[in-house]
Amino acid sequence: MITGYNHTSITVGDMEKMIHFYRDIFGMKLVAMLDNRHEGAGAQGSGFEGLHMKVAKLRMGGRFILELIEYVNKKGEKLDTRPTNIGSFHIAFTCVDIMETYRQMVDKGVKFRQAPHVWDGGKEGAVYGFDPDGNRFELTTETKYFE
Repeated sequence: MITGYNHTSITVGDMEKMIHFYRDIFGMKLVAMLDNRHEGAGAQGSGFEGLHMKVAKLRMGGRFILELIEYVNKKGEKLDTRPTNIGSFHIAFTCVDIMETYRQMVDKGVKFRQAPHVWDGGKEGAVYGFDPDGNRFELTTETKYFE
């Protein structure tokens, strides 16, 4: 029986850049940093003999865990993650003041698709941005699904 959410994982190209982005810009807490090498029986979980990977786990709030994985010696290809492509994704983060959060992130060099779109008399808004690997994230003020 499934009992709940555990984590979301992203394969990354440069672990240090991605940790900086999600920890220092988003305010996530780095809760684990692992350096794994899969040899012999240890390779059964991944299916890759000789695999070397770095794994970081970052937490936001009580239950959201973002896992970053860098395959050090078996790097793959960058995927085309345009939103219309099957398998594309984004992670949405809630913020109180979307315009202020957007301005602060732009000042730190974060790239966005456009400025925030605000509707419902300024109560709700959304904007899409990109992490250092080009993965999309969304900033939103919408919380109605959590109430």
